This record gives sequence, structure tokens and C-alpha cells, in this order.
Amino acid sequence: MYTTADGEEIRARTCPANLVAPEAAAWLALYAAWKNGVPWQAGGLKDQPALYVQMMHIIDAAVNEITQQKLEEQEKQISQISRRSPKGRW
Repeated sequence: MYTTADGEEIRARTCPANLVAPEAAAWLALYAAWKNGVPWQAGGLKDQPALYVQMMHIIDAAVNEITQQKLEEQEKQISQISRRSPKGRW
């Protein structure tokens, strides 16, 4: 059994990393390095292959969308808890 980053428990007979296609895993590894300021090739943004830059933007947009969805869900949960709690109390 594995626990996801948001606390959901999932059952799997294999490591979840094995469920990610090798090509996708490679792009995600490059994305992690890019987010830490380490580009694929030496130099600046203009020195990177166009496909690499495009993929980093696509992955970043997906990450931002997931993050936004999680924030909205958390705000919804907080709002529901606040409505159930007596005024001024948690």
C-alpha cells in the first residue's frame, strides 16, 4: 500500500514509479532539474532545444493546474469546516 502526496492510500502490486512510461519519467526528471535552475544543456533559455522548452512549459502548466485544483479543494474543505463550527471556535 502506498500513500499519495495528498494522503490518499492506494493499493498496488508494484512500485507506482513502474506505472510511469520511461519517456514520461525522463521528461519529469528533466522538469525537476529545470525547476531547480539546472537546464538540460549549458547556457540560457535560448541555448535549449525548442522541444525541451515546450515540454517544460507543458509540464509546468499541468503542475500549476493540479496545484490550483488542490488549493480550491482545500479552501472548500476549510469553508465547510468553518460553517459547521460554532462561531469563533474551531
